[in-house]
Order: sequence, then C-alpha cells, then structure tokens
Amino acid sequence: MKTKLHLAFRYRITAVFVLFLIGGMIFVGMAYKRHIIIEEKLKFIETGDDLVSNILEARRYEKNFFLYGQEENLKLMY
Repeated sequence: MKTKLHLAFRYRITAVFVLFLIGGMIFVGMAYKRHIIIEEKLKFIETGDDLVSNILEARRYEKNFFLYGQEENLKLMY
C-alpha cells in the first residue's frame, strides 16, 4: 500500500511540473505574439517619422532657396 501512495505522489509532482511547463510555454507564446505586434507598430511609426523628417529637410532647402537665392539648395532638394 505504501508503494502505491509513493507512486501516486510521484505522478502528481510530474503532472504539476508538466502543467507548469505547458503554462510557461503558453505564456512565452503569447508574449512573443505581443512582441511581434509591437514591432510592426513601431516600424509603422518609424516610417512616418522618416517621412516627416524628409519633408522638414525639403522645406529647409526650399526656405534657403527662396530667402537667400542659393542655387545649391535647389539642387540638393532634387
């Protein structure tokens, strides 16, 4: 009878370990999925920021061309 109780206790511990392992794997999978979503959103925001930076740079060259009449600024714009 004692060996049966000891064996059942070993199976319980193994089952709990397996459940924790499965739970950890599910958590890691969900965290990785969230990471991918955040990475895609960040790439989109970076693209928008690059566009704004390019527009501001073009406006700076345009301003210099119109205010100071510097031809090299017009060439840099295109």
